[in-house]
Parts: sequence; C-alpha cells; structure tokens
Amino acid sequence: MYSQIKKRQLDHPFDIIKSMKGNAKLINISEKRMHEILQAQFSGKVISITPLESKELKKLQDLMMKDYLTYNQKTGKLPIEKKASQSRYNEFKERYHSDPIFQQSVNKYYLN
Repeated sequence: MYSQIKKRQLDHPFDIIKSMKGNAKLINISEKRMHEILQAQFSGKVISITPLESKELKKLQDLMMKDYLTYNQKTGKLPIEKKASQSRYNEFKERYHSDPIFQQSVNKYYLN
C-alpha cells in the first residue's frame, strides 16, 4: 500500500519549476532580471538586490511555499484514499526514508 502511494508521489512530484514560472508572473520583477538573480544564486555569485526586489522574491517564495503545501495536502490524502491507517503509513514512510535496503526493495518491486 505504501509503495503504491510512493509510486504515485514519484510519478507526480512537486514541480518547483512550474510553480516558480507560474508565480513569477505575480511579482514585479522582469523575467530578465529574475533570470540574472537566479543565475547568480545558483553559481554562488554575489549580486546586488534592491529592497523592492528582495520583497518581491520573498513574495515569490511564499507563493511557491503555498503551492508546495497544497501539493503535500493532496498527497497526504493518499493513505486515506488507499484505506491505510495514518500510523501504518507513517511507519512505512519513515522506514522507506531511513532504510536504504528497504527503499531499494520497494523501488525494485513496485517501480520496475
């Protein structure tokens, strides 16, 4: 059961790029400037950001977090849909993330 839920989550992961692109339209930074800022961040370069840009980037971060929380809320309903007890689901989830051998066996059996 957990493996079915995990497979669904792996097949439909949170799309951070889609969230960023969709929410970038809601902030007041040009696409070109956003690209400059992100490129600098990813390359580790120091870039000067205005207070307004900082505020808008925080707004973007908040919007993306809202998307992520909505995604988690939807995937959190999966155990209920699969008629799994929440405690059993959490037990499997914890083991899946802490036991590499268990994770490999689940992935091999259900994802191949």
